[in-house]
Amino acid sequence: MYRISGNGGRSPGTGREDTQTWRRREDWLEGRLTDYDCQRCGACCVDYFGTTGYIQLTADEKTRMRRMSLPVVVWHGQELLGNRPHVGPGGETCCVAFTGEVGSHCACAIHPDRPSACREFEAGSEGCKFARMEVGLPV
Repeated sequence: MYRISGNGGRSPGTGREDTQTWRRREDWLEGRLTDYDCQRCGACCVDYFGTTGYIQLTADEKTRMRRMSLPVVVWHGQELLGNRPHVGPGGETCCVAFTGEVGSHCACAIHPDRPSACREFEAGSEGCKFARMEVGLPV
């Protein structure tokens, strides 16, 4: 248990919780719980742009994705990892490698072999915060 005031959050002489202390504790906990745990988020895997493909691939990545039988699509001259229908917050499609549910238990089915764009995406970055806002998760 976290103490915010010296009296443990109780109003002097009443034995009742101090409302202001609890409000500060809840504010602290809310900020603390936004820890950007990728396996309880998945927001960056949802395609809120609604394009045909999702993540841009290098030539080597394109070959690797095809070797894993994953769809590679060409969209406006770019080679992208394909997407699939998504039912949930943030968009109607998501990365084909996304498993689970946004904001709950989720993962990348190809995490060890994911594209460099995914490797470079940082939890807690501005892009991460934008993706979380798009799916309705706290930033």
